[in-house]
Amino acid sequence: MLPRESIQSPLPSSSSSPSSSRRRPYSRLGCRECKRRKIKCTEEKPACSICLKLNKVCSYPLPGEKVLRISRRLIREEIDSLATNSTQFLPIQYDLPKNIKPQQRQPSEDNKNNEESSEKTRRSPVHINNLVNDMNSVSSSPQVLPTSIVRPPHEQSQSHPMNGDATDDRSITTAAATLPDIFNNDIYQFSGTDLSVLTTDLNNLVNEIMGFSNFPTWESTDDNFQTSSPYLELAGQPHPEPKPPQPTADKSEITRNIPIDFLQFQRKHETLYFEQFYHNFANIILPFDAYDPISKTISNPVRDVILIAASREPFLLAAILAEGAKHCYDRSHLSEDERAYGIYLSKCLKLLDQTSNNIINTSNVKIEATLLTLLLLTASTATSMKKWRPHLSGAKDLLLRLSTKQNAGKISKPVVFCKYWFITIEILAGLSTEVGGTLQEDWEVDAIISPGDEYEMEVLKEMGLITEKGFSVIGGYSHASFRDFRDLLKLLNKHKRNNTGDDKMEPLRVLSNFYEQTTVCYINPKGIINDSELKQSNYTSGLPIEEIRINDERYWISWQDVSHQSYILSSIIIILTKFFQVNNHNQNIQYYVQELLSFIAYLAEFSDASEHASPYLLLMLQWPLLIAGMNCHKRDQKELLRRFFRMANQVGSASSNKVLNMLNQMWEGESGETDDNTDTLIY
Repeated sequence: MLPRESIQSPLPSSSSSPSSSRRRPYSRLGCRECKRRKIKCTEEKPACSICLKLNKVCSYPLPGEKVLRISRRLIREEIDSLATNSTQFLPIQYDLPKNIKPQQRQPSEDNKNNEESSEKTRRSPVHINNLVNDMNSVSSSPQVLPTSIVRPPHEQSQSHPMNGDATDDRSITTAAATLPDIFNNDIYQFSGTDLSVLTTDLNNLVNEIMGFSNFPTWESTDDNFQTSSPYLELAGQPHPEPKPPQPTADKSEITRNIPIDFLQFQRKHETLYFEQFYHNFANIILPFDAYDPISKTISNPVRDVILIAASREPFLLAAILAEGAKHCYDRSHLSEDERAYGIYLSKCLKLLDQTSNNIINTSNVKIEATLLTLLLLTASTATSMKKWRPHLSGAKDLLLRLSTKQNAGKISKPVVFCKYWFITIEILAGLSTEVGGTLQEDWEVDAIISPGDEYEMEVLKEMGLITEKGFSVIGGYSHASFRDFRDLLKLLNKHKRNNTGDDKMEPLRVLSNFYEQTTVCYINPKGIINDSELKQSNYTSGLPIEEIRINDERYWISWQDVSHQSYILSSIIIILTKFFQVNNHNQNIQYYVQELLSFIAYLAEFSDASEHASPYLLLMLQWPLLIAGMNCHKRDQKELLRRFFRMANQVGSASSNKVLNMLNQMWEGESGETDDNTDTLIY
């Protein structure tokens, strides 16, 4: 953000104009671009329809901020002429600026082989055979650690995040009823028993959340559910009027970009909590956006699927409002928000009981909504509750049955989504907790965790959860690496049961596969690159990049590379330390720790997550950086990690404080071991 004193507006003061009072109402809450152009803003968030139509970056000013009504060219020139010691973080982009033109030449086969060979060498500083022959010794020919990313100077200017979710109704596509035949033919039909098991699990989960949170009991059987506070006056159930998506001629498209007014509420506090879910909590669940290369718009598939289901099943809508109230309470600590959280959870239970009493009218829609509610509340509370696993046992059994049934019909699109949401929770639980996830047996892991069959992959691609380059938007790594995490989880389950034995061949095979994954490249595996490296990359539209301006230099964050490499490198550290007993002081381990920390080196001069243009993407790195923290020894590395987890907490991470406390305790003892009772899901 430009310093206020850096540019003086050539326009006269609004207070001197007699017509200022007539213009103020339409511009007071408008976006920066509409204010600059002096046109009426539709005030839609995160991006107004005017900016979307004009293909402009839409962002909203902070309270009290003055928007300069001058041309973009003059602003850019002023930015370029600022003092040299400044740092700026610009919004995520999905295409390159015109002045950055990647080389279009196709590399020869020799060049490709050389690039792959050099990349493998850079990412594999230790030979696998040496690991087997000499586990505890430092390599006799130590590798030179790569140069770390240039750190920002002490002064920086602020840039504001921009989420480019399109809200134009024309970008809304039809709901599940208008999907192509491959999504609707031979869909597997669930039974009343399936619904009964899931609703029982959900009922137990909500009751445990309420007991854990120590909410008071509201004794009310009135359908209007009146409370003593008008602020929390609730109806028998949230009754928004869903705004149907506009049908499109292309029936191959699926529901995307559900606008915030898709569900409209009569009460202001319901609108507030819904907006908190829409703009914040949904982005915590899915930090990466899905990019549509045809319309060149981005969306949040998790939010879209949940909102469509919530428009049909009120107990899911009550859970959404509960999460919105919880998010407000976590930030403001107002008692009204805490009470609202408990009230909406109670309402979710009451509406769920009505569903349970109507098992005869079981439909796939109810099963899908119940699965979504289970996963939503688990993702929100598993970081603070240790007994979350039993509440997913019904979902696990259901998905196991669907994964092992032959010719039983295809599962619906929302259930495919639920399956892979469940898989990512299982992977994180298996990697980050002492107990692991709900999948404890090898056959269970093999049955559920995989890249999926052709139908499932097609569904995920249609939803935007798998990119054209094979990146898993919901996982944060290559979709193909699901099979590698599957094999790692089986090893970790055996390790937790002390059943690994002396066999090193299977860990060696898994380690080799993860080394192979380090060669996956989206823009550049380094993650943070300069202009020249970006020009030389084979960049394609749709890959998220974030521009950082440091002094008179520009750097670019390739978020898909950063996220993928972080998960792969931290997995390699786990395999080396747990299965090959490599001491974390070993130079090879320290090499990978330094690689992981290089991805966040630019945060060294930050103190507030709001200064970051893409704060939610930081949440993708929590587990990898926990592994880095458990194996780092230098003071500056620890300080950088403390800064990162404090920022993650500012963004909304429920586990960051626990992780930071655990790391601080470990660093102070320097024991190299974590508390055996630690069971925090890093989500």
